[in-house]
Amino acid sequence: MINFYPVLRDPYKRSLYDACGVSGVSGDFWQIVPADPQKQQTLEELREEREKRKEKASTNQRNEVSMGLDVTDIFERSNMRNTKDYGVYGYVPHMEITTMNTSQSIEAAWPQLDRLQIFSNVSYERGTGGGVLGVEMSKTVAKDVTADCKIMTGPSRGPVAHLRLSHRLTGGRSISLSAFTAWSRFGVMPLFELAYGSNLGRLGNGKVIIRGSKRIVNVSTRLDKDINRGRISLSTDASQDDVVFGIAYIHKLNFQHEPKLTFAIKMGFRGASLEYGVARRVSKYNHLGATMAVSVPGGVTLRITLQRSSQAFSFPILLSNDVLPAPIFYGTITPMIVYACVKSLYLLPQWKTYIAEKLQSRRNAYQSGLMGRRKEYDDFIKLMADKYEELIDAEGLSGGLVIDKALYGIFDAERFMIFRPVEVQIQLQCLVRNHQLDLMEGPKVDLPGFFDPNMGESKRLRIHYIFGGKNHLVEVDELDGLHLPSPDHLLIE
Repeated sequence: MINFYPVLRDPYKRSLYDACGVSGVSGDFWQIVPADPQKQQTLEELREEREKRKEKASTNQRNEVSMGLDVTDIFERSNMRNTKDYGVYGYVPHMEITTMNTSQSIEAAWPQLDRLQIFSNVSYERGTGGGVLGVEMSKTVAKDVTADCKIMTGPSRGPVAHLRLSHRLTGGRSISLSAFTAWSRFGVMPLFELAYGSNLGRLGNGKVIIRGSKRIVNVSTRLDKDINRGRISLSTDASQDDVVFGIAYIHKLNFQHEPKLTFAIKMGFRGASLEYGVARRVSKYNHLGATMAVSVPGGVTLRITLQRSSQAFSFPILLSNDVLPAPIFYGTITPMIVYACVKSLYLLPQWKTYIAEKLQSRRNAYQSGLMGRRKEYDDFIKLMADKYEELIDAEGLSGGLVIDKALYGIFDAERFMIFRPVEVQIQLQCLVRNHQLDLMEGPKVDLPGFFDPNMGESKRLRIHYIFGGKNHLVEVDELDGLHLPSPDHLLIE
């Protein structure tokens, strides 16, 4: 009874108790605002969507599709096809799908393992097909020691087993030992691999890999160094048959979507290759890239890649078997022209239409519940009016922070009369703590007791407040953070 006496004595607290019970007088002021059923339903839908994403992310499903095309007939046209036997089709270039490859992998939960992955691969090349099915396991067997095991088999090859032990050393160093064993009709073919990596300080990160079998020994080295907005890589690959030196550079441009430029050169005793390309993010989850590869021997190849979340698509297109100027020129220019045309004629209009439809849908949904939200806003203002007077009196007597006038909405002179801002000084005054007001970055409509008068429009917050007996004025975008008071807001009288 003693605890309830101060509540029953204060008319304001008694009104809170009559409206919300004990929670109304034990919590903050804005807890009295009734919950919006539509917002509650939206929160439930978001929660269900979040659970579905967590379930999908737990499997870490990945898909890769690659399809190789041979269009060398465009630049290396054979005169044998210009005969009467082909008719009009003799003038149409011949195109052929030479390779197709599809791979998929998923992760499964296993209590005794750190990671369990199941993968499969199906491939086709010029009339010959094959595939593999396998499983990969990983487990930490000791401190900084990890064991990986991979087993796979398929109709085109015998069982293959791969065991690797990795040990992470101090000072950014690591070492791993791998053993491969493949069974076939020719017998058992073992292969061993030793890898050592180290952080070389200013020089970057280095790695040395030694592979050996009863037929061949291969030694590879790689050095990666980050410089400004790019990365440079130096590599060597030496064996009994050839030695290859390579240099690659990736640069991230300071533009929208941060496109990446790639450039790589490899040279050896048996040939050389040059690669250059560009990749960029075209949407939130989509990345598009194009790379030109000119090699001797090998010819000219254009590779188009598209990655969407956990899905990757690759299309290597063989333009010519020999290094010719025409395929190099058209392979470089054509993707840029096609992308610019598709973007301006289709992608941008479709995106603008999608955004407009989505915004209109949100506006319609918002307008359907506008009267209810307006009533909640008005009820909040009426209920907090007396408390607001008490707060500003207390702040004024102590020379604290008094929110005299605050408007939230559109202040454009042409649209001011159509989209009138709403007053939010009561809501902001209730958020003042220790003579200060701190608003985090983000939409201000999420603040307690706020009301959005213009759904989908860019709004601002204008506050006239008194601190220390002096007038202050500030106006910020609805997404900006704000701290009051500040000497920058002082009005010169």
